[in-house]
Amino acid sequence: YQTVGCVPVDVGEIGCDAYVGGSLKWLSGGPGTAFMSVRPELLPRIEPQGTGWFAKQEPFSFTLQELTFASDGRRLETGTWAVPSHYAALAGLELVLSVGVESIQERLRDLTGYILERCDEADVRTFTPHERERRCGIVRSSATIPRRPRRASSPRG
Repeated sequence: YQTVGCVPVDVGEIGCDAYVGGSLKWLSGGPGTAFMSVRPELLPRIEPQGTGWFAKQEPFSFTLQELTFASDGRRLETGTWAVPSHYAALAGLELVLSVGVESIQERLRDLTGYILERCDEADVRTFTPHERERRCGIVRSSATIPRRPRRASSPRG
């Protein structure tokens, strides 16, 4: 979820069973839209625990007595789509694709490298890898919390 849009992702190359991402962070699409990729051969074995009417084989047949899940990825859908969020997500995705994920990744590596250098100069402890190929767009550091200043009216001065 944290890297989609700033790191090239190929779910086939990764070999994962499922991959979840969202539009909020690096896809620049705002909150409300997420996606999941599942290996097709696993879909029939997944029995959704929380579901909505779009997950049904026939979503517009409003029968409450039977629930037959769709045989494809729709079986994992929930209720009504958040259409405004999807439009924002689409705009963000189009922007990312126009720039290119590889270009975004390289720019973020430049920026995080700059931040890491400044942190090193200031003796700020960081937990982000310094090796360029292991970074994306997040730098994690520690910070000391200064003691609270005493009030001038304090008996101890």
